Amino acid sequence: MKTVEENFKEYFPHFNGRYLDLYDSDIEELPLLPGLEILKMGFSKIKKIPNFPELRKLYVEKSDLVEIPELQRLLILDLGFSKIKKLPNFPNLGFLYLGSSTIEKLPKFKSLYHLSLNNNTSIRKLPKFPKLEILDLGFSKLKTIPIFKNYLSLDLNQSCLEHLPYNKNTVLIRCDKKPTLKNDNEWVISDKIGSRDAITFYNIKHNRVYCGCFIGTFSQFKKRVHWVYDEGDKYRIQYDDYINLIESKK
Repeated sequence: MKTVEENFKEYFPHFNGRYLDLYDSDIEELPLLPGLEILKMGFSKIKKIPNFPELRKLYVEKSDLVEIPELQRLLILDLGFSKIKKLPNFPNLGFLYLGSSTIEKLPKFKSLYHLSLNNNTSIRKLPKFPKLEILDLGFSKLKTIPIFKNYLSLDLNQSCLEHLPYNKNTVLIRCDKKPTLKNDNEWVISDKIGSRDAITFYNIKHNRVYCGCFIGTFSQFKKRVHWVYDEGDKYRIQYDDYINLIESKK
């Protein structure tokens, strides 16, 4: 009977030590590969992997993997459509994709800066990640999010978010459809307007407008609109209607 190592060499005779793609492979077990840095497991049948000491990038999408060891050097993790239920607290994880995954709870990753929950229906609460900068909630079921202390880019496309907290460090809010918020008394939200055909957000209490890459006070936003668009321009008319709506709420 062949050992795990012998079986691996037969499947991957040209393995270079650093990169391994198991896409749709029949192999069911991996040996410890000390120098492995990138592992792609799409549609593979492996249920567990060794604790690879140098692994930096792990792509698990649509594989049979059910458990991940505490990979100390892991930087990027893609769990799209995975069967994994629980994650260890990877100390260096920076990017995490959980699209259509089954995970229900996340550790408080101290290094996480980019989290995508696109089309994730299982996670209902987020920890307050100390370094998070990009949060994608598109088509997710999250109804509330914490206030994060870092500069934050927020994608709300078709999300179920019911309460949008004001965060002075938010630098971008993207949304393809006007959200229905329970705290809408704190916000004045436009329909899709302007040359970007996008939604604009205004926080009443903190006097802050989010319009694409523009972030500023209401008066700064008004001046910007009147500087960019001539009177009578269709986009000027759309923005002026939104400006009038804001003024009626102040």
